[in-house]
Amino acid sequence: MQEELLDVILHAVVFVGYTVASALFAGFGVLFEYRGYLSILGGDTFVAAWIGLLGLVMLGLSYLIVTDKATVAFGELQTQL
Repeated sequence: MQEELLDVILHAVVFVGYTVASALFAGFGVLFEYRGYLSILGGDTFVAAWIGLLGLVMLGLSYLIVTDKATVAFGELQTQL
């Protein structure tokens, strides 16, 4: 009984961890994109492109975490319940 409960808690913590990591990457990605937008309005094209690229990478990482890690962890959590 306790081992099953511990296993469910472990899967829930892993799922929440992936979800939080994805949300952080998405939030920072959006902030970088916004900063790139402000930089391009200020006329600094190279910095804006660099910051925009970093924002796209972070948004891509967020998407990959959700599709590759969080969905698998959620499926494992559902099978434990």
